[in-house]
Amino acid sequence: MSRKYVFVYQNLFKRIRYKLAMDKWTEILVGLVLVVGAVLVAWESSVYGWAVFGHNLDFLNAAWTFFKGGLWWLVFMVGALFVLLGISDLKG
Repeated sequence: MSRKYVFVYQNLFKRIRYKLAMDKWTEILVGLVLVVGAVLVAWESSVYGWAVFGHNLDFLNAAWTFFKGGLWWLVFMVGALFVLLGISDLKG
């Protein structure tokens, strides 16, 4: 995919990339479709037990496990940040 450039009249050597902009309502609609779609896929896979080649595709369980791990790391990093900020304040 090639990038298209426009040359500004004042400075011919300054490149400005075209911005691919979406309308704000299109962004909200696409975001809602993706969020609702992900929730529905997770719910349907956990309720009806999708299986492919003998492996259960329970997306809700995987998402919950990922969230719990991410939550632990978030709390750990915030705690480490407070410790480092406290040590920095003691030095100063």
